[in-house]
Amino acid sequence: MESRLNKHIDIFLKYYIDLEVSPEYALLLYGEWGSGKTFFINNFLETQEVGKKFIRVSLFGINSIESIDEQIFQQLHPILSSKPIKLTTSLLKSALKFGVKIDWNNDTSPDGNISVNLNHLSIFDKDDKSSQKEIIFIFDDLERINTDLSIILGYINTLVEQLNFKVIILANEEKLQQDDIYKDFKEKVIGKTFYVKQDFSSAYNNFIELSNDAKNILEKNKTNIDSIFLMAKYNNLRHIRQTVLDFEYFYKNIDQKYKKNEGFIEDLIQIFFVLSIELKSGKLNENEFIKHDNIDLMSDSEFQEVSEEKTTTDKILKKYSFINKYDLILTKIQWINLLNQGVFLKEEIANSFKNSKYFLDENQDEWIKLWHFNELEDEEFKKLLAIVESKFFTNEYQKHEVLLHVSGILLKLSNLKLYKKTEKQIIKQAKKNINNCIDIWKKEYLKSKYHLDFSFGALSLEFHRNETKEFKIIEEYILKANQKAVDKSLNDSAAELLNCLKDKDFTKFKDMLSLEASKDSLYNLPIFSKVTPTDFIDIFIEVPHYDLRRVVLILDERYKHHHFLENLTEELKFWKKIRIELNKKIKTKKGTIKGYLLENFKLYYLDKIIDKLKNIQKK
Repeated sequence: MESRLNKHIDIFLKYYIDLEVSPEYALLLYGEWGSGKTFFINNFLETQEVGKKFIRVSLFGINSIESIDEQIFQQLHPILSSKPIKLTTSLLKSALKFGVKIDWNNDTSPDGNISVNLNHLSIFDKDDKSSQKEIIFIFDDLERINTDLSIILGYINTLVEQLNFKVIILANEEKLQQDDIYKDFKEKVIGKTFYVKQDFSSAYNNFIELSNDAKNILEKNKTNIDSIFLMAKYNNLRHIRQTVLDFEYFYKNIDQKYKKNEGFIEDLIQIFFVLSIELKSGKLNENEFIKHDNIDLMSDSEFQEVSEEKTTTDKILKKYSFINKYDLILTKIQWINLLNQGVFLKEEIANSFKNSKYFLDENQDEWIKLWHFNELEDEEFKKLLAIVESKFFTNEYQKHEVLLHVSGILLKLSNLKLYKKTEKQIIKQAKKNINNCIDIWKKEYLKSKYHLDFSFGALSLEFHRNETKEFKIIEEYILKANQKAVDKSLNDSAAELLNCLKDKDFTKFKDMLSLEASKDSLYNLPIFSKVTPTDFIDIFIEVPHYDLRRVVLILDERYKHHHFLENLTEELKFWKKIRIELNKKIKTKKGTIKGYLLENFKLYYLDKIIDKLKNIQKK
């Protein structure tokens, strides 16, 4: 495949390698890392006749001449090179220097290695084209060696000037120009220098051939991706190849019903390539991106509240006029997890798609539609705002995440003068709603609400105004209220747990504490922090001897799962007090079976529980 942009290089390379006499100089193809030099040379070699043997040597990380010899040997004799070979005295360079061809004898040493030396070489006539293929050397990544540059340049110089081989060098010359040794080498050895221009079109066509599921959609969006590449001013075709492969993985995991929406897929591709390129180039910092608030729709006063550091993301994304920076389809944490770690949480991503502007339908919650307010027509906006406002002021939004989302939406609209209520009025009503929800939250499934985290949004949507002090007031209030609800619920559960022990309902006692039990199990919640130690010990010592071991093993099992212990450190204070109370009881029961059993519990179980919790707390 000929490159139109670099056709003049292609023409001269053919002239160079077809010369009947030695040119006695090397060619240099230069460009930035990832700019397409390797892609160009690969396409060039595909067009060449079989009468030549191209030996390609990667100099990336090379730290010795022997490493170059090994690469050459592996390509000249791939079968032999699959065996452990012991090269002697920089064999290949020496062999070439004397105009000889390696005639390998299968002399095997006792250790199984093939030992090769100059005695096994037979002289050949280099002008006898029927007896061999002409060897042409290609050296790539000259600037990325890991040894003295003069050694490598000396090696190449020997091939060109003394052995009369044709040599093509690929390098990022900017990294070499300050080196005087390289300057002298270039003046003496390199006869022609060519700058390889990036040929995005040819490279992209080649890359999408690696794709299966996404091939057609990538072909259809080639023009858009080309525009992104130009806008990004990012001269690295290798990363475009990586992004194509990453998108293939992403696309094949997307549900078919979303792929049918062409406008959605087109926008998704553009966002995917923009963020991938900016992250790979290092211009977009992932931590800053996650924390950054969308500011394209901010008022002037709001914009001034955002520090310069936090506007870097916005400045980067403003290059791409076709992207709505306010709505990136996925949340920022989802994008980072996908692009940097390859994490594809299908259900979460599907929720983000469903809640995006592309799939809003009559069945969608009105507050989600209002979340996309900048996409609404005026009449629809007024209608939805009226519904949301009414539900907000009558406390119909009772789920933590929804209540916080609606508060953020109204704060945003108030700040933009699109809603008549002030931010103070919104905060006041939000607090009132939260207070009224405490008893409702108390009855909810405890585990799902114990550790609320709104750092990265909720329900696959980021919160509006999440960086402002007004939003933070509501967020902190809802977290404190939730803790009150959790405490109330745990207090009730603690009383229930004691009753189970008192009533000798050991099956329910186990179910409340065991990891293997029902969804209502409290295995990872600090339930004992809500139990009064004296109440527990009074009931515990009355457990019949036959059942006491069962109760002890239930307690022991609770603290065997190390990855849950961090959640249980609040129980440490309880168990320390239990040990104190237990010691008192043991003294009064000395000389009895009960005293013996309690002593065993303290020594072999209780002390270990306390030590485990103390160690976790120290971390």
